[in-house]
Amino acid sequence: ASLEINYSSVADLSPLADLPKLVFLRITHSEVKDLSPLAGLKSLSQVNLAHNHIEDISPLLNTRAVSIILTGNPLHDASLNAQVPALRKRGVGVYLDSEY
Repeated sequence: ASLEINYSSVADLSPLADLPKLVFLRITHSEVKDLSPLAGLKSLSQVNLAHNHIEDISPLLNTRAVSIILTGNPLHDASLNAQVPALRKRGVGVYLDSEY
């Protein structure tokens, strides 16, 4: 299953927690900040959350995502210095501002 929402006021991802077969998620240019509802989505493979208000990406650490786009988000130092490298060590493609 896939979900794509762009240029919206979507901020609350909690309804997505009930979509265990979600594979592709793209929510860009929106109001998303809290990724905790995505933590249990084991089928999630490709995630594009560019241009939101995300600071903490720790909920994505336990997903099976192979590609995560986070361009245009105000990530905290912990996300940049610990979580992004941990994801990349597992072979996850994590894309940030400086790499686009």
